Amino acid sequence: QRTRISIRIVDGGFDPVAIHAETGDELKLVLTSISGASLAPVAIKVPPRRPPKVVRTSPSKGRIDVALSIHVEVVFSEPLNRSTVTSASLSLSHAGVIVPATIDLSANGLSANVVPDEPLQPGQDYTLVADGVQDLDGDILDDSLVTSFVTAFMPTSPAQVGSFRNLPMTAMAINEDGVVVGQTNDGETLLWKASVITRISRNRSFNGAALNDALVVVGAGPAQETFNGQGIISGHAVKWKDGTFTDLGTLPGHNYSQAGYINDAGDIVGLSGISNGDAADCCDDQHAVLWRNGQIAALPFPWAYGINDRGEILGGLLVNGVWKVLIWRDGVSTFPTGGCFDSTVPSGLSTIAMNNLGQITATCGNKPFFWENGEITMLPMPPGCIEGISEDIDDAARIVGYVYCQEAPTTRAVVWMNGSVFQLPASGQSVARKINNRGEIIGLVNHVEPVLWVLTPAQ
Repeated sequence: QRTRISIRIVDGGFDPVAIHAETGDELKLVLTSISGASLAPVAIKVPPRRPPKVVRTSPSKGRIDVALSIHVEVVFSEPLNRSTVTSASLSLSHAGVIVPATIDLSANGLSANVVPDEPLQPGQDYTLVADGVQDLDGDILDDSLVTSFVTAFMPTSPAQVGSFRNLPMTAMAINEDGVVVGQTNDGETLLWKASVITRISRNRSFNGAALNDALVVVGAGPAQETFNGQGIISGHAVKWKDGTFTDLGTLPGHNYSQAGYINDAGDIVGLSGISNGDAADCCDDQHAVLWRNGQIAALPFPWAYGINDRGEILGGLLVNGVWKVLIWRDGVSTFPTGGCFDSTVPSGLSTIAMNNLGQITATCGNKPFFWENGEITMLPMPPGCIEGISEDIDDAARIVGYVYCQEAPTTRAVVWMNGSVFQLPASGQSVARKINNRGEIIGLVNHVEPVLWVLTPAQ
């Protein structure tokens, strides 16, 4: 009897998935590339016994700028015996001293969280150790785990927050390698990194909206379509890679699409609908869509706001006349709760973004907040500033955006991290739009000057 399951990559590896098998059965692993091509299969025989191993940790080894409120996660290759997962077998330490924490093993026994009793100290090294945990057969962890990370540095002035430089185009997105995609004033789409420019398109033929670490850029380009039998200039979602453009197409019966987001697995989300050629009225029969392995699929909601590397899609839809936000993955929808998410009237959400851990930042009535597991934390304002907008969030829960202040400059780019807010250095009005996990931030100064900020690394 054959059993077939699909497993997605998480943080560069495969999390454990239960498969019914007996000793001597053969497991065949088939890897599928972003293009949909299958690589050579690998066959593995099921052994009589095998000790548990550590699959991955979050934060990963050597990570810097880790949030002070982090819940440290360890994922194991098989379920553990709950009685062996204790503070003696799994611990976090700083300068040789054990950090007081709660040890929480998941219901399936595959992952354990170390939850510190108090926030960690800024700019410090921490060591995670796992040794002596056992699986359900009594086998001890194959290799002891010893890994370390560094918490985020807490600056005390804008100059300490980071530095900035001007960019040659309006930046739309930035990937984890610091590559920026954007458009010049005359409509040319560029890739930029450290003053090296790659030209993608000219004359507004392609508007790049997002890119991943493989330098796949997605956006929209013009297309000839029809509406009520009349020819119109519409638009199609387009992908660019290594100088080649690919029209991603639309859902059946539609004539318009656009791609807005892409993750490192190459999954693309956007929308598809029926355009009548009126740019101010797009679109009828609108659906959020997912392009995966070259195929387009309608999602059960009209708007998509992002996709992370776990394949979770942030979307929105009307439920009984009320706009609701949801997180969708592989056919399962989860509705965030708390604050604006619980409103029985239109919530007034103006911005929303999600990181690779499923944490969300959003703005409700010019009041930015952070959401995690049903808990809402309102983001603080600098002295003299009364409202703000959050735009993006990285995996260390650093949030970028801007605040409205009573004295000039009245609009100021900021970064929220570890419960505090810090103004980014700028000579005038400024806004911050996107942040990557290296602490590189794109935005604008004085409304028209594109800039790149680089946060000061952990010290």
